[in-house]
Amino acid sequence: KGEKPIVQKVSARKDQIPLLEAIFKHLKNEGISEGQIVILGPHRIENSSLANNRTLGKTRIISIDDNPSSNRIIYSPLRRFKGLESDIIILIDIEFDKIERSLYYVAASRAKNRLIVLGI
Repeated sequence: KGEKPIVQKVSARKDQIPLLEAIFKHLKNEGISEGQIVILGPHRIENSSLANNRTLGKTRIISIDDNPSSNRIIYSPLRRFKGLESDIIILIDIEFDKIERSLYYVAASRAKNRLIVLGI
């Protein structure tokens, strides 16, 4: 029922940040609110490519373990997001040749409307 997934390969993890910013800007222009977006990755936020950059535009990215609110983007490790879902899932830090199929399935099946995958 949702849109076709978008898969974007980058040459280095740091290259995901400008791409994430462009995606977020595009989503905001479509009228998508921060609370509709969840970023998932294989690691905790402290070990992700977002470790030193926890904002997109002027919007803070918070860990799922923090106090989620509608004006923040939530980040969660894949394993922690099992059984949950969101309108838009952005999957980051994926090493396409190393990801476990079961983890990819968890991430892909969490998106209600749109799945965006960024990886190396």
